[in-house]
Amino acid sequence: MQENGSAFGGSATSLEVRYTGKPMSGWGGLVAVMRYLEKRGVRQVLAQALPDGRTSPNQIPVLDIGLAFFATVLTGGRRFAHLERLRTDEVMQAILGVARMPSAMTLTRYFGGLVRSQIEHLSEVLGQFMLRRLRAPALGAVLDLDSTVLERYGRQQGSLKGYNPRKHGRPSHHPLLAMLAEAKVVLHAWLRSGNTASARGVKAFLAETLAKLPADFRLYALRADSGFFVTEFLVELERRALPYAIAVRMHPHLRRTVAGIQQWTPFARGLEAAETQWTAFSPTGAQNGHTEHQRLGCR
Repeated sequence: MQENGSAFGGSATSLEVRYTGKPMSGWGGLVAVMRYLEKRGVRQVLAQALPDGRTSPNQIPVLDIGLAFFATVLTGGRRFAHLERLRTDEVMQAILGVARMPSAMTLTRYFGGLVRSQIEHLSEVLGQFMLRRLRAPALGAVLDLDSTVLERYGRQQGSLKGYNPRKHGRPSHHPLLAMLAEAKVVLHAWLRSGNTASARGVKAFLAETLAKLPADFRLYALRADSGFFVTEFLVELERRALPYAIAVRMHPHLRRTVAGIQQWTPFARGLEAAETQWTAFSPTGAQNGHTEHQRLGCR
């Protein structure tokens, strides 16, 4: 038996255990990620994007704070406190290229101290960095609009009771998202109160989203669920000549229209599609003059 190891087993098979003074980590796979980010120039972009108005002589550089936060997310962290798992990891410090890892409190103090103008600057710089690298498919990209419900615990600003399919009566936020389907990129987002309807403000949101895209970036179509099937939004899409596919609310008038379709075309096992035209009516019963040509199904 050696001083720095032990051997177990008989004469046929043995297992030797040795110890080393070299630092080790369970997150070594981040080396490949950081090399990729270095190649794409992410470190330089973060240095430009992250604001810094601190005056402490012992402060950790904001770039190191940003990289530590990035590493926390990549290693499965869901709270600022999860940074503490990496804080004493010497290998992680070497991978990130930081002299000293910040604490979870340093993260919360820094991000909590950002004002609106600094957040907008950060968003603008990172957004432009991403958009310059977007390449639309030959036919154009598909823009998806969607809303989701985030239930909240505590007293977060804007957290109100509204539609919440998972936690009935629980205060929540109801953000609005715009995503490029092929690139799997969130192009734009609004954080809204929990009592906000899905389509509220969607015209202004669409205008802001389209303004973010490069002038030569082509959209093939816009997709959205039935929460966005409102007259003012359909009219706006028609005005912009933007092709769209929006799920329709199956009210009685539409159900009768679908039931009257005689010819359906199978396109997958157990699924059929058909096309028809129908004129939408306002809730008061008056025609809004908007005739839809829909691909209806499936059955």
